[in-house]
Order: sequence, then structure tokens, then C-alpha cells
Amino acid sequence: MRTPKKTIIASIMTATLAVAALTGCDAVGQKVTGVLDRIPFLSDSSTASTDSRDSTDASSILTPDKHQAVDDSVLITPGTLTVGVNPNVSGVPLSCVEDGKLVGMDIDLGSALADDMGLKVKFVVVDGTAESLGTACDVVMDQAQDPNGAYKLSDVYGQSAVAVFHKGDMGVAKVEDLSSKNVAVQTGSVPESTLDQTGLTVNKKGYSTLNDAFADLDKGAVDFVLCDVYAGAYLAHVYDDIYFAGTLNAPTDAGVACANDNSVLSSAVAESLGNIKGNGVFDLLRSRWLGDLPVLDATTQIQNVPAKAEPAAPAEGDAVAQPADAAQPAA
Repeated sequence: MRTPKKTIIASIMTATLAVAALTGCDAVGQKVTGVLDRIPFLSDSSTASTDSRDSTDASSILTPDKHQAVDDSVLITPGTLTVGVNPNVSGVPLSCVEDGKLVGMDIDLGSALADDMGLKVKFVVVDGTAESLGTACDVVMDQAQDPNGAYKLSDVYGQSAVAVFHKGDMGVAKVEDLSSKNVAVQTGSVPESTLDQTGLTVNKKGYSTLNDAFADLDKGAVDFVLCDVYAGAYLAHVYDDIYFAGTLNAPTDAGVACANDNSVLSSAVAESLGNIKGNGVFDLLRSRWLGDLPVLDATTQIQNVPAKAEPAAPAEGDAVAQPADAAQPAA
């Protein structure tokens, strides 16, 4: 049993797209409330207004007067790491809006990266990655590898996948554990679409918010919740007895994107991210947002998930039914 926590449940808005890129959260335009009260850490000192594309500067707060790791010539603003985030895509818990400020794991991580590099930090909201790098920002958080090579990933720090959560620690679920069970999903979300593309036999129950789905899971009204793994881990973290129970698909990596022509900055960011991972800072901030969610790999994926059966093709010579209003041949 985990240590009891104060139950403060974030408000996650309904997904507006049923099929979208899965880059950290399963809903577009998600929002949380109460985050600063529950997870203070770095967010109070490294927030940015979302009322415009500009943002406030925040001084490096962990190690004052640290030597600057890169020359100002590779930065948009001298002495400052300008970090791009897109809360409308990444969402809870990577970057979201709290009282007009940006908060989340990506905000904490961007602050820690800047600190390790001996830089101040500035956050800006961006719509696109390749076009923003080198113009609006130095790096963009929570990016998958671009197949067209429009930018490079300095290093990987996150993962995305569709996952199931269960009341009580059952380890990684098996297909038979899910069979005929009541599974909660957020209506219109990528996880719902992912479930519909499998051959799993479950009783699907739709919800407008993940908050309501997790509340019902806690009460025993459903057996599982299926959702984005990070959004689920964030919500499970505030309950005493809700646990990650495996991913439905293979995880994909996400990292810090840099411009292709800025190899100096890319290398420096990779080195600093390695430092943060090595000194425990990354594990600390990750646990504050994701609880005890394990690093995802083949061992955390539900095995032998059946594929959706394709409709059988009509046998040769079989009659094909016509619509009732189909035109009838003339007598």
C-alpha cells in the first residue's frame, strides 16, 4: 500500500479529436487545476504567462552563478535558454495552464536544464516545432523523432503509450484479465480509438473526463481505466490504491528538439540532461508528476493483444444485399 495522499483531482477537459498524434496526453486542450498546491517543486519559480507568445524570465534557481555552458551566439537571448512548449498538444501533466501560468513536468525539466547549463530560463508557447526553433525558441519539449528530419532530438526523456489502470496492484495485466470487464475511456480520445482497433472483448464505458473515470474506478464502478499513460499516472498518483497495469501498445519516445544547424546547443542540452538524470533531479521531478510509474518497455506492455477481425469477404456466388431504396430494373 502506498502512502496516503491528499486527493486533489485535476480537471481534464474532453478530447476534441478522436484521432490525433499521441504526444503525451490523450486529449487536445486539457487543463488542470490545483497543480501548484500539490506539486510546488520548480513550477513557482519558472512559470510563464500564456496570455501572449511572450513569457516572463525566471532566473536559474538551483545553482546560482553556475558557469554558462554555451556561448551566447547559439542562443536567441543572451544568457537565457528559451524553451518552447505546446500545452494544447502535450497537455497534462507535461505542460498545462494553471492560473494563467504554464506548469508541468516539462516546465520543471526546462528549468532544471537551464540551471545545469548556467542559464536563465524563458518559456514560450509554440504551435510548430521546426519553424519555431532558432526563431521563437532554442528548444522544444516533448517531441517525437521527426521522420522527415526537420529537427533533431538532443536526447530522450519521455514516453507515450495507451495504458490501463486498475484498483489494486495486479502487475501487468493479461488479455484474459481484461476480457468481459468494464473498461472506462474518455469519449472521443485517442485511447478509445486505439481500443476500438483491437479485438479485445470488453464492456466499454465512455466518460467526458478522466477525472470521472478514475473516480468510478476508485469506487469499483468499473474494472479498468484506459487512457494516455502519463495522464493516467498523474491521476493515479493522488489515489491510495490505483496502479498502472500495463500499456496496450508499444511506447514511443519523446525528447528535447533542437534545430538541425545548432549542434553546439544540442550537445550541451544532451550533456545537461545526462547530468540531471545522473544526479537524481530528473527522478525527483518525474516522481512528483508521475508517481511510481515505471519506465516503459516490452515488459510493461500487455502481451498478445488480439487484432480487430476484418469482415469476411462474401464467398463467390453469394448474393449481395442491395439497399432498400436501390433503383429497380425496368420490367
